[in-house]
Amino acid sequence: MNQLAFLLAGACAVVFFSFGTAADDKPDAKEKKGAALVAERIWWGAEFEMALTAADTGEKFQRTQDGTVWDHLVFSNCFAADGKGAFVAVVRFPKTKDEYTLRSFGPAEDLYAIQTYRLQKTFPKLYKKLVEGAKNSADVEVEGVEWPAKANEIDPIPRALVPVVMTAARKYEEKRPELVLRVKKDSVLFFPRAERTDWTVHRNGDRLFLTTSCHDKMYYARFRVEFKKSGPEDRDWEYVRVFGEEKFKGE
Repeated sequence: MNQLAFLLAGACAVVFFSFGTAADDKPDAKEKKGAALVAERIWWGAEFEMALTAADTGEKFQRTQDGTVWDHLVFSNCFAADGKGAFVAVVRFPKTKDEYTLRSFGPAEDLYAIQTYRLQKTFPKLYKKLVEGAKNSADVEVEGVEWPAKANEIDPIPRALVPVVMTAARKYEEKRPELVLRVKKDSVLFFPRAERTDWTVHRNGDRLFLTTSCHDKMYYARFRVEFKKSGPEDRDWEYVRVFGEEKFKGE
């Protein structure tokens, strides 16, 4: 689905942030700058000092220790040199004296960082604000999701469906903080930005579904953006809802 991935990347580049890596990927040694370099050093267990500050509330968390897998997950997925989220992270490596100032991408990444580090009580004001901003939406379903058994895949994507693809990307990004809050339970899965995932398009009668997923060794999550036919033309589709679920794969 390279064509669809390209279309989604274009849609998100216009409206949302287009940075990041997969949730549990090993860092790319070819990209050694900014957040990527921090994540790589942490991956190999380098000692680092971290000052994590909520820009709006002033709440702060400080720590010095060797890098762990949890640190790598947070920095490889949630931060960039020019992010626009609530967190500012100042990371310093004592041995080399290198220091980096990074910022989180947005609300979904802020929630993921808080959940992964278990900082709900350390950042109560920010956490309350994030939760209030990701309240249960009527068009998001996360419990008892029924996936259509008989649906035909559409590949390649016709030009008439490009606006639908772009709408799906925007809706997934819009709902991603809520999905992080409501779908993610005991796992450390990171739900990637739309342009960083593989998508498929299926049709089942008057319904159109754009589906993506992510996984690690123990859990997987699936997300589906649904549309319904709204007119006689091929391009006539109306957004309905976003489905999300997380499942335990096994040890």
